[in-house]
Order: sequence, then structure tokens, then C-alpha cells
Amino acid sequence: MSNVTSSEAGHHVPRSDRTFLPSGRMLVGTAAAYAVLFIAVFLVGGSGPDTTTAGAKIIADYHKSNAAVQISGYALVIAAAVLIFFGAALRRALRRGHADWLADAAFGGTIAMAMAIVGFVVTAYAMHDAVKTGDATVAQSINILDHANFVPAMLGLCCTFLATGLSSLRTGALPRWICLVSVILGVASPLGPAAFAPFALFPVWVIVVAAILARRMRAINSQNPANN
Repeated sequence: MSNVTSSEAGHHVPRSDRTFLPSGRMLVGTAAAYAVLFIAVFLVGGSGPDTTTAGAKIIADYHKSNAAVQISGYALVIAAAVLIFFGAALRRALRRGHADWLADAAFGGTIAMAMAIVGFVVTAYAMHDAVKTGDATVAQSINILDHANFVPAMLGLCCTFLATGLSSLRTGALPRWICLVSVILGVASPLGPAAFAPFALFPVWVIVVAAILARRMRAINSQNPANN
């Protein structure tokens, strides 16, 4: 017996692709956890010195305790890990009934974004140690590297936004309006200063996409109990 149902024959999707799907709670839970951790850390941490700030001034203005740096770092690592789990769930949800390769690109984008977040943690820890040594040159160099961490984030945002939007336009996994918003944010992501808008909106976008997909999955499962 074929492992492809008649309703899915046009897309050639194996039965296993319908069976092992993330729950709506998984999508919304991972999205909410990421957004809360990410926003909380960046709101508490605030903005750092710009790239032209002298090393001596960076050290003089640095007032973060060891506990604060450690806790914020751990929170961001957890946020990065949760984002990867969200990306895996997003990939499966986007592929529901459609073997679309763009869903893989969206998952890859969340991995790149997660690695960018961990990069911020690395430079935060390095800056804390540099301040303790009192080396102004090292502190200034790490501050410049911290700003450069935004480049991998641009890559992750571009891939996640664009792939999700384009995939959903093809398959109908998401409403057209969120698809268009995603494509616009994805195009803006690698455009230097314009990328700050997608970066700031990403946690909100994650929650909105998760909520929409979860609601649609619940509706489909309620109509087709055999697919649960």
C-alpha cells in the first residue's frame, strides 16, 4: 500500500510528514519563551557604547556586575536554543502537506540567528573580562567586535523572513498579509541601518506566526481527527 494519501498525492508528501508534527503549544510556547527572554535581556542591558568610543571611557562607564553579565548571558543562550526548537517546529508546520524546500531555508535562518545571539554573549563575557584587566585597547576592540555581531543576525533574519514568507505564499500556510510583511522584512534585513527594524520586530513576528500556525493546525486537526 502506498504511504501517500490520495489528498496529498499531488504534493507527494509521505504519511510520516503528516504524523510527526509539532503541537500548537510547542509553536506558541517556544515563540513566547524566545521573545520574553530576548526582549527582557536587551531591555535590561540597554544600548552599549558606539564604535568610536575610546577604550578608557568604555571601562570608566562600565558598571555591570559579574552576576548580571552571567545571568543575561545564560538567558540569551537559552533564548538561542529555544529559537532553534522553534525553527524546527516552524519547518514542520510549513511543510504540512507541502514538501517545500523553502521551509528548510527558514529553519537554517533560525539557526544562523541563534548563533548570532550567542555571538553577543561571547563578546559580553569578553568585555567583562577586558574591563577587569583595565586594558583600554582590548576593551575598544571587543566593543567593535560586539557591533560586528549584527552581521550574522542580518543573515539569519533575511533567511527566516524571506523563506517563511515565500514558502507560505506558495503553499498558503500563512495569510497573505503576514507573507508580504515577512518578505518586506526579509528584504530589509541585509540593508545596513534598515536591518534594525527587522531585528526589533523579530520577537513579535515569531509570536504572531506561531499563533497563526497553531490556530490553523488546531482547525485542521479538529476537522480531521485521524491526522492528530
